[in-house]
Amino acid sequence: MERTEAEKHFDKLLEERREIGRKTYGKGLQHDDIYCWDQMALEEALDLAQYLATRNLQLLYQMRSAEQSSSQVKDRSRKVAEWTREGIAKELERLSHFECARLVRNTELPDV
Repeated sequence: MERTEAEKHFDKLLEERREIGRKTYGKGLQHDDIYCWDQMALEEALDLAQYLATRNLQLLYQMRSAEQSSSQVKDRSRKVAEWTREGIAKELERLSHFECARLVRNTELPDV
């Protein structure tokens, strides 16, 4: 069975971490060394929990900001539409009926 893209990506990330560990500690993981793997795993899990909580908070702030921006854009669009309608209405009031008809039809009317 062929590996999925997600599996390939995970394997690549894992290999990169192994290389970093080898460069940092001068060797790969060994089952017979002096490390307390339970303690190290717990510390890493606690770090992971902090990273995830921080990222979650970042996403919450981004969502709130996006909601506020979306609301502001909608409000601004409504105002522009109102200004446009008011401007068109004022311009039409200013023009004579003959000019309005010519503009609407987009054709020249004969002079009377």
